[in-house]
Amino acid sequence: MKKHLILALLVYLFCGCFGFELVIAQNKIIFEQNDKTLQISKIYFKDSVTSHIDTFDLIKENPYNVLSYSKTSTNNLGNYVYKLTKADVEALLTRENTDAYLKSRQHPDLFKTAYIGTSYYSLFYKSKSYISIGYAFYVTDSSGRYICALSTILVYNNKGVIVYKNDKINVNLDQTIITDNGKYVAFNYGLQDDYGTFINDGFRVYCVTDNHLIFERQYRNIGYPSIRNNVIIFGSSQPTEEFKVAEYIFDTDTGIFYTHLYPKDELYDLKEITEKGFIFSKKGILRTDYFENDFKKEVIK
Repeated sequence: MKKHLILALLVYLFCGCFGFELVIAQNKIIFEQNDKTLQISKIYFKDSVTSHIDTFDLIKENPYNVLSYSKTSTNNLGNYVYKLTKADVEALLTRENTDAYLKSRQHPDLFKTAYIGTSYYSLFYKSKSYISIGYAFYVTDSSGRYICALSTILVYNNKGVIVYKNDKINVNLDQTIITDNGKYVAFNYGLQDDYGTFINDGFRVYCVTDNHLIFERQYRNIGYPSIRNNVIIFGSSQPTEEFKVAEYIFDTDTGIFYTHLYPKDELYDLKEITEKGFIFSKKGILRTDYFENDFKKEVIK
């Protein structure tokens, strides 16, 4: 959960104490921050012509805040914390969209302890015309070991109209993004439990039009995704055993997936990431590594 606390801090630093506005295609999107959680709590979609405002409350609209489990408290983001029974957990594990965590939980005291379920949300608002919202619900046992996770992605256009929903995600999404053209959503996922064990690290890309999974890769230590127009960029948050940091690029226009391994220290000289490649600057000398020429390529579609 450290990733989410860091994200909350970055949001706080960016927003300031009074919220902020994003003007998209002549419509205003206004963000309201909760001073206690340091998270954006509400989104206002304001029509610049009619001044009509639609409101989206991130807490109230959380699909995992209306579950039928016994509520015990709220977490630091304001979402409900639930107490689950053995029957509750068994029912979750029989659902198709939670079976991905079975291989991670083979310990003898399963179903002999108490279970806790809670959720969090993430927000991506840098696209030109869309906002993507991700919700994740996860269950742990009393020792803090992860049992299973469910996630939902919602995408709204600049008028406050929902254009995409996917509530069948069987991992815990971390940060979700959407391309500028509104055609693809992507997210990283993965958990690190109290024992330091990484569970199901990776990333996915979905097509908004028909909701099918374009592709998925499972790598350790995947950091937050970013975009450059319609190019999706993932990177390792920690170096490999060879002290290399992996960068993963998916060009949604061409359907080509690019990869490159960099020495950790070399990325300190990274000046800019464009939709064409990485630009480095060292001692005043510029160098560009182009995705097309300098990265490994794989055709996805």
